[in-house]
Amino acid sequence: MDTTKTEPRYLAAPAELVVNACGSYSWDVSECPRCGATDHRHGGGTLDEDPRTYLFHRVAHCLTEPSAAMVAAAAALNLSLCGYVLTDADPRPRRN
Repeated sequence: MDTTKTEPRYLAAPAELVVNACGSYSWDVSECPRCGATDHRHGGGTLDEDPRTYLFHRVAHCLTEPSAAMVAAAAALNLSLCGYVLTDADPRPRRN
C-alpha cells in the first residue's frame, strides 16, 4: 500500500490588476473557478511594490458552497477547494 501523501493542487484564478484610488493595487478575480462570481478582490500591495509578488494562494471569498459534483470532481483530481492561486490575466511585462 502506498502511504505517500501528495500535496493537493489548487484551482487557478485569473485576476486583473487594478490601481485603487487610495494608492494601492488590488487583484480582481475575473471569474472565480470555485463559484463563478466576478466580485472577489484581493490585495496587491502599495504602488511602490511589485503587485506580482501578491500572486499566490488565496482563500476564496465565495458565499456559496460548491456543488456535490464539483466536490467529487475535485477529489478525483486531488484539487483543493479551500481557495485558489491567483494568476495574472494579462501577463505582459509591466513597469513598476
